[in-house]
Amino acid sequence: MSAPAAAAAGIDVIPVATLRSVIDEVARELQGLPAFAVAERAPVVALGEFDNRSTARLDSRLVLESLRAATIQVSQARVRFRDESAYGYILDERARQSTVPVVGDRRGGVSALAATGAMDGRRMERTLRYEQRAQLDGRMVEVGMFLSGALFQHQEREIARPNHGVTLWQFQFRLTDARSGVILWEKVLATRTEGPMADPPRERPVAGELPRGEAAAASGMPAPGGFLSRLAR
Repeated sequence: MSAPAAAAAGIDVIPVATLRSVIDEVARELQGLPAFAVAERAPVVALGEFDNRSTARLDSRLVLESLRAATIQVSQARVRFRDESAYGYILDERARQSTVPVVGDRRGGVSALAATGAMDGRRMERTLRYEQRAQLDGRMVEVGMFLSGALFQHQEREIARPNHGVTLWQFQFRLTDARSGVILWEKVLATRTEGPMADPPRERPVAGELPRGEAAAASGMPAPGGFLSRLAR
């Protein structure tokens, strides 16, 4: 399926409206998967990586975290995500309760403060005891799936207008089983942008050979390129 064609915002730029459309469509499809039909039995999802293999300046975490927020909203929280950023806060809170087992280690803050001389001996001793309490056994909620994605790009110069070109953007999102690594679901969305391109480097024809365009015309064969422009339209 294709996302709406992008307005003229630059051949190397993905408009915000296009990105928003992609995120909304993927979120709607995610919340409709059978695995998330019943929230109590649905697997918990964690965010993986977004691999930006394009020249677009795109915040990879913004893409996945925006998708997480949209999915939670459209599913009315039937799709549940584990918040990796809350790990440290959970350690802090459980350590304060002292009777609740926790997993992890919050070391590091004391040595940095001690080096500056900003702590007296009594405060340092209390902090050290606090860190020892935080090194207890326990676990967070188990993750059943990882949500990850990628962005690919392909550019082609137009034949009729050599200074213009078309960029095809392909977004891919997938859910992977956390135990087996099997891809359980995958979604591909394509969109395009078009606009001016920098002048191509001039080719020096080899002695006795015609330039590429003239050689194609002389042979009666179509000039190279043009496939992506026809495909994206």
